[in-house]
Amino acid sequence: MSWTLFLKLLRDIRWALFFVGLLIFLYEFLWTKITSRILELTPKLLALFGSFGAMKAFENDVLKGPGELVRSMLGGEMVQINDPQSLLSVGYVHPFIITVFCIWAIGRSSGAIAGEIDRGTMELLLAQPIARWKVVTTHLAVDLATIPILVLCMLLGTTVGINVFGLTDPNSPLYAGMKAPPIRLQDFAAALANSAALIFAVSGYTVFFSSLGRYRWRVMGLALGITLVQFLVNILG
Repeated sequence: MSWTLFLKLLRDIRWALFFVGLLIFLYEFLWTKITSRILELTPKLLALFGSFGAMKAFENDVLKGPGELVRSMLGGEMVQINDPQSLLSVGYVHPFIITVFCIWAIGRSSGAIAGEIDRGTMELLLAQPIARWKVVTTHLAVDLATIPILVLCMLLGTTVGINVFGLTDPNSPLYAGMKAPPIRLQDFAAALANSAALIFAVSGYTVFFSSLGRYRWRVMGLALGITLVQFLVNILG
C-alpha cells in the first residue's frame, strides 16, 4: 500500500464521504421518528382490531401476492409494529439505504483503475515509484477506512433519534397500553457488519471490473447491472 496515494484518495473523496455519511445519519434519524409515529398509532390500531394477532392477520391479507415484494423489502414477516427494535431494524435494510451504499461503492470503485485510464492520469500515476499491486491494495485500504464510517453513521442516527424522540423512556406515551421492550443498540451490530460486507463486496467486484476496462462509464454500467440483478433475485427469490 502507498500511504501517499492513500492520503490523496481520502482527500479526493472527503466531501463526498461527508455528505453521504450525513445523508445516512439523517435518514436513520428520520426513521426513528417514523418508528415513534407507528408506536403512537399502535394503541388505536389495537383498539380497532382487538388484538395483535388480528392485526397480523390483516397485514398478511393485505401483503399477500404482489404485496410480498413490499414485505420482503421491509424485512419480511419478522417485523412487529409493536416492537421498536423490530421497527428500527427496517431502517437498516430499507431499499433507500441499500441503494445509497451501492451507489457509493460503485461510484468510488469504478474510478480506481478505469477512471484513472479514462482521465489519462494512469500513466502519470504508474510513472511514480509505486508497484501496480500497491495501487489496487491502496484502493482496498480506502474502503477499509471509509466503510466503517458510513455504517457507523447509521448507528449514530439511530442513537440520536431514539433519545430525541423518547423511545428509550419506558414511561413514554408512545408505549401506552403495552409493555415497552428495551432497545438494545448492540443488537444492531450484525446489521452494521452485513451493511459493511455489502459495500465491500460491491466495491470489490467493481474494482475488478475497473481493472479490466478503460472507460469508467462502462464499468459503472456493468456493476450497476449486476447489482440490480442480485437485488431482484433477493427480492423475488
